Amino acid sequence: MPTDKSIRTSQLNTRPSNRDWILIALFLVWVTFILASYYLVQNAFLQPLINELSDFEDWIPLTLSASAVGRSLLDLLTAIWITLIALGTGRWLFHRLAIQEVTELEESLFSLGLGFGALGLLVLLFGLVGILYLPVFYGLAILLTALTAKPTWNFLRKLTIPRPHWLIIVLLATTILLSLSLALLPPTSWDGLFYHLAAPKHYLRVGIIQPGIDIPHFNYPALVEMNYLLALSIRGDVPAVLLHFAFALFLVGLVYSIAKDLLKLTNAWLAVLFLLGIPMVFSLASWAYTDLVLAFYSLAALYLLLKYRHNIQVTGVEHSSSKNGYLTQLSGRSWLILSAVFSGLAMGVKYTSFMVPLILITFIVWWYRRQLTRAVKPILLFCLVALVVAAPWYLKNFVFTGNPVYPFVMNGRFWDNFRAAAYSETGTGIGFNPDKCLETGPRSLTGPNPEECNIDFAYLAKRLVTLPYDLTLGINDVSRDGDTGPLFLVFLPLILFYLTHRLGNGRRADVNAFLYFALIQYLFWTLGVIFTTGLWQSRLLLPAFVALCPALASMLENLAQFDHPKFSLHRQLYLVIGLVLLAGVAIRIVNWLPHQAWAYLIGNETKSQHLTRRLGSHYLAMQAINEKLPDDAVVTFLWEPRSYYCDRECRPDSILDSFGHLQYLYHDASGIARFLKESGTSHILLFNTGLEFVLEDNSLEGEPMSKPAVLAELQDEYLSLHTSIAGGAYQLYRLND
Repeated sequence: MPTDKSIRTSQLNTRPSNRDWILIALFLVWVTFILASYYLVQNAFLQPLINELSDFEDWIPLTLSASAVGRSLLDLLTAIWITLIALGTGRWLFHRLAIQEVTELEESLFSLGLGFGALGLLVLLFGLVGILYLPVFYGLAILLTALTAKPTWNFLRKLTIPRPHWLIIVLLATTILLSLSLALLPPTSWDGLFYHLAAPKHYLRVGIIQPGIDIPHFNYPALVEMNYLLALSIRGDVPAVLLHFAFALFLVGLVYSIAKDLLKLTNAWLAVLFLLGIPMVFSLASWAYTDLVLAFYSLAALYLLLKYRHNIQVTGVEHSSSKNGYLTQLSGRSWLILSAVFSGLAMGVKYTSFMVPLILITFIVWWYRRQLTRAVKPILLFCLVALVVAAPWYLKNFVFTGNPVYPFVMNGRFWDNFRAAAYSETGTGIGFNPDKCLETGPRSLTGPNPEECNIDFAYLAKRLVTLPYDLTLGINDVSRDGDTGPLFLVFLPLILFYLTHRLGNGRRADVNAFLYFALIQYLFWTLGVIFTTGLWQSRLLLPAFVALCPALASMLENLAQFDHPKFSLHRQLYLVIGLVLLAGVAIRIVNWLPHQAWAYLIGNETKSQHLTRRLGSHYLAMQAINEKLPDDAVVTFLWEPRSYYCDRECRPDSILDSFGHLQYLYHDASGIARFLKESGTSHILLFNTGLEFVLEDNSLEGEPMSKPAVLAELQDEYLSLHTSIAGGAYQLYRLND
C-alpha cells in the first residue's frame, strides 16, 4: 500500500493536464473577481470616512489626563476581575466532570465558558427573587474570588500560550488593540443602547426581574445580559462591553485549539488568520452585543462533541468492562455532557441557536447509523442536559408572557397579529419579487397586509445563486454590521473541490463536521431571508463562518500535495490571505480614526462630549429628558428604540410599531390619548427622523407616504410641545391633562 509520502512524491512529479491548468486559471480569475468586487464596495463605504478624515480642524488635540487613564484602567481591571471569577468558577465545575486528556488551553477555554454561563444563571436567579442590589453583587464577587483565587493563580502560572510568527503577532496585536480602544469608550452601538444594556440597567433600577415590560427583546434569552448586569453593578457599562470583547480572544484560542489539538494541523495559526479575515469579529468585539458569545458556545459545543466521538470510539469501547474501558466511557460521556451544557448555554444567548443542538444530534445519529439503538442513550442524555441548562429562560418567558419563545410562534402578552406582522415583515425577503409584490403600506403603521403575496420561484432561483456573493459584499445587510470579508467566497471553489476529491488527512471526518455545521446554519439562515429582509443580517451566520476557519486551514494545508515544481497554488493562496489581512488592517484603521478614541481615553473629551459627538441628536434628546423632566416623568418614545441613556422611566418603540399599534387598537387620536394617560405616560418623545425613515422605507413605487393624519391630530389636540431638539429631529411633548 503506498504511503502518504509516496503519493505526494508521485503527484509532485506528475505534470498537470491541460484541464488542470484551465481549472487553476479559472480559479485565479474567480479570486481576482471576488477581491475586486469586495474592495470596490468597501471603497464606496469608506469614502465618506476618508472625506471626514481630511478635515483635520475637527480633530481633538492630545493632552494626557491621569484621571482619564486611571478610569479606563479601572474599567479594564474590573472586566479582568470578572473574567478571573468566571475562570475559577468554571474550573471548579469542569473538574466535577472527571474529563481526561485535556490540554491547558482547552481547560481554560471550557472553564471560561462554564464560568460565564454559571454567573449568568446565578444573576438571573438573584433577579427573579428580587435581590439585584450592589452589596449583593459585591459580596458575590468577593466570595467567589476568595474561593477560587488560589487555584486560579496556580493554574495561570503554569498556563503556556503558544507563540505565532512575529508577523501574525503584529497583525493580531494591531487588530486587538484597535478593537480594545473602542471597547473602552462609552457604548454607542445600536442594539446595546436598545436592549443588551438597557435591560440590565432597568433591572438594576427596579431591583428585580419582573413581567409587565412591553419590550419583546427584554424577553429574549439573556445569558449575556446577565453578565452585563453583573459588570454594570460593579463598575459600569464599559466593563460590560469588555466582557464581549473578551470572547473575541476566547474565539482566537478556540479556533487555534481546534486546529492544533483536533485537526492536528502543522500550522494551527493558519486557522486564526482566517478568523482575522472576518472583519465583523473585531467590530462586534467593541460593542455590547451577544454574537461572539453565541459563536463561542456553538463552536465549543461542536468541538466537545467531536472530542466525545474520539474518546468514546463508537465502535464499542463504551461497553468495555475493564477499568480502562470504564474510565474511557466515563470520560467520553463527560465530553458529551459538556457539549450538551454548551449547547444549552448557546440556547440561553439567542433563539436562533436552537439549530446548534439539532445539528449535533444529527451528527450523533450519523455516527451510530449502523446501530441506531445505541444512539438512544447518548441522544437522550444530550437532550436532557441541554434542555435543563436552557430551561430557565424559556420557563421565565412562559410565566411572564404565556409563551416560552416570546414573541414568536404563539404570540403572548402585549402581542397580537398586528405586531407579529410588523415584526416579521413576511413577504419582504428574497423570495418575493418587488416588481410584482407591492405592500399596501408599512405594517408598523397600517397593520397586517390584507393582500396575499406569493413566492416568485424564478426570481428566488436567481437570488439564491447570487446569495453568497451578495452576502460577501454586504450591500443588502439591513444592519450593516456583518462584514464577512472576502476569504470565504474566495475559497468556495476549494470547498467544492475538497468535497468531490479525496483531499485530506486522517481528520477528514472532523473537517466534514465543521463544513456540514456551517452548511446547515447557512441553509437555515437562507430560509429566513427568503421570507423577510429583517433576517438578512450577516452576523447571524457568525457561528458558521467561525466553524469554517479551522476547516479551511486544513484544506489549504493539504492542498500542498498538489504542488508542481513550476507552480504552487497553495502558496499563491497564502499570498492572497496575507494581502487580504493587510488590507483588512488598513480598513480597520480608516474606520477607527473617526472615533478619535484617544480623545476620551486620555481625557481631552468628557463622556458627555464624546456621546454628543458620536450619537448626535439622540444623546441631546436623552439629556433633555434627564435635565428638563421631573424624576417621576414617564416618557413614551415614538419611532425610537434606544433608551439606555434615559434616566427616567422611558418606554422605547422597540420595533417601530408603537403608534401603528395604538391606532390599530384605539382607532383615533382621542382613544390613543386616553390610553396613554391611563397607562401613566406623561410625555411623548417623537423621533421625526425615524418616522421619515419608516415612511420612506415603505413608500410605494417611489411615492413617499405622508405623515399619518391621526398623528397630526394627536399633536394638535392632545400634546403640547415641550422642547424641540436638533432642529426638530426630536420633539419632546407633554401629554395634556
